[in-house]
Amino acid sequence: MKKVKENSRSMLDQLNADLERETEDVLETEQSADHLAQVMEEPREELKAAKRQEI
Repeated sequence: MKKVKENSRSMLDQLNADLERETEDVLETEQSADHLAQVMEEPREELKAAKRQEI
């Protein structure tokens, strides 16, 4: 019984650590997506301006 309890505790600790890392990974991914959107905005505006000049 003691062995099962120890193994369960170990599994729960690992799951909690994984969940914490997952939260950090999601936040990092969201920040990367926001940054990419900002980086893409300038070329998008330049393209719009170039298309207006062609008309």
